Amino acid sequence: MLLFISLAAVAPTTRAGDGSAVVYQIEVVRGTSSDRPEEPGWKPVGPGVAERLSPFRWKHYWEVQRQILTVTPAKPVRAVLVPDRAIELRLLTPDTSEIRLFRKGRLVRKSTQPSAARISIMGGDREEGQCWFVVVRNVTPAR
Repeated sequence: MLLFISLAAVAPTTRAGDGSAVVYQIEVVRGTSSDRPEEPGWKPVGPGVAERLSPFRWKHYWEVQRQILTVTPAKPVRAVLVPDRAIELRLLTPDTSEIRLFRKGRLVRKSTQPSAARISIMGGDREEGQCWFVVVRNVTPAR
């Protein structure tokens, strides 16, 4: 199952082509039918993310991890999300960015979207009774 949702902002907050960095907030989300988190640090996702994920079969969505990544036009940024999962973000052109998801070192998903997209959600990595999603938000301060 492959999932990708991108919601572009009406007006871009910044353009990568001007040499500016783009700041992304990355959330690792677990979808499950359990009304209790599996780990003490997990917390329910916010209402906006829950609404975007509501068409899927899971009753509950838990934020497993959150981190901030700053990407410059010069080079991609890669970060470990949870064991065996990583993300790579790059600015391809002034108006286009790319998200790559890795599992056990292998590329499993790749998506290209407008750099100004406010939120992108990728997922489909399904395990018994649960599913993983990665929420990527452009949180670059307006200039």
